[in-house]
Amino acid sequence: MRRVCDYYDRHSSKREANNRMLAHYLLGRCYDDMGEAPLALEEFHNAENAADTTIKDCDKSLILRIYGQSASIYLRQEAPLSALEVMRSADGVSRAIGDTIFLPINREQMAIAYDMLVMSDSVIAIQRHIPVYRRDRLGVKYFYCIKILIDNYYEKKVFNPDPYVIDGDVVCRMFR
Repeated sequence: MRRVCDYYDRHSSKREANNRMLAHYLLGRCYDDMGEAPLALEEFHNAENAADTTIKDCDKSLILRIYGQSASIYLRQEAPLSALEVMRSADGVSRAIGDTIFLPINREQMAIAYDMLVMSDSVIAIQRHIPVYRRDRLGVKYFYCIKILIDNYYEKKVFNPDPYVIDGDVVCRMFR
């Protein structure tokens, strides 16, 4: 993989920025899978630097994946401030391209980072702006941050356990 990155670094033109970015991203994923977090973060940083956001066909969904992987590494390394910095950048890109899949996942990670910082008000504020669940392309429901949100509401003693139904599923109402 390193040779592929070196090749694209030396031989690619500005039009091939997406290929260079993808090569560094994949190398970062390899390092992450091997447990080499510092090397993975370095490659994700290289991938981000390889991005040319001025061209029309810039792969912004790949940029979101780069940010997401970086943030998850920072969270695993218990560095929530660094994770939040990356997630704020991802949030901006996600909003700019209208991505509805990555945004709630990113917000969930932001809530986890704020929870690590013991900032329960920030967790609650973030969670009020994302849906409780979404359906993927196959119709499977994913519930976001329910446990972390319930814990924070319980801690603040504002949790309202009256159930309500969404598409046949009973979900606890968490807001008064």
